[in-house]
Amino acid sequence: MTRANFVKAARKDYPDHGIKKGDSYYWWKFRYGGKWMSKTRPRPSQLTQSEFLGAVYGAQENVEDAVKDFNKDSDFDALASALEDAAATIREQGESCLEKKDNMPEGLQEGDTGQLLDERADQCESLADELEQAASDVREQEPDGTESTSDEDAAAKIESAREEAVGLAEGVSWDF
Repeated sequence: MTRANFVKAARKDYPDHGIKKGDSYYWWKFRYGGKWMSKTRPRPSQLTQSEFLGAVYGAQENVEDAVKDFNKDSDFDALASALEDAAATIREQGESCLEKKDNMPEGLQEGDTGQLLDERADQCESLADELEQAASDVREQEPDGTESTSDEDAAAKIESAREEAVGLAEGVSWDF
């Protein structure tokens, strides 16, 4: 992954990037490619040219954003949907790895690259299963509101369910 550099104050305008003289910004550059600039900190998915890692990081970022939004509005369904979408993206990447391996010549399939693709496919499958399980568990945590309890008890149950849902979403292991 490439490194992002921070500039406290731009020396000139960069109208293509929405940066004006005096604005702070980040820039990064790949070995083979142009210079990229942004007024906000680049996300990991922006700092890689790997199609696989870009998709995995993007799915992880979407889940992190859903957890942040969930902390604001406690929408259990939106969090579960984000986890399911991430699971679908990860599963697609695993299938893509298997397709790439199948398209390789027979002699190379058992080499280092073939083994890497197999490992990635297996990791994607287990991560997607874990994300789907977390989504299912988040949906189960949602209070149904049919119980007749005091406002304090209901608020405590909602807070407990919210904390449990956040724990489930953040407990997913994204190691690759």
